[in-house]
Amino acid sequence: MANEQQINGTATLLSAVTVTGAGTAYAVNNALNGASSRDGIYQIDIAGGTATVVLQGRVNDSADWVTVATLSADGATQIVTLYPLMRGNVTVISGATVSAWLNC
Repeated sequence: MANEQQINGTATLLSAVTVTGAGTAYAVNNALNGASSRDGIYQIDIAGGTATVVLQGRVNDSADWVTVATLSADGATQIVTLYPLMRGNVTVISGATVSAWLNC
């Protein structure tokens, strides 16, 4: 896990995004350190339009990204399984501004 930012608490995965695409990858501290909890809370905000936002995870820099959760309603939240690396990805957007957070 090369140069990813670390999450220890709440991280902003996407901030005021208006186009499709993946955000920055974050390393999840409690997933890396073997903590007993491997769950997190994922939340999105969609303002002014529609969007689909996926949370993706992978076990290391060489692995493919997998979809952990898909949300498309403003204010939606989901409890998710944490991976050592996590990122938000806007896959569909129409006239919206999107933000997403992960708490772990």
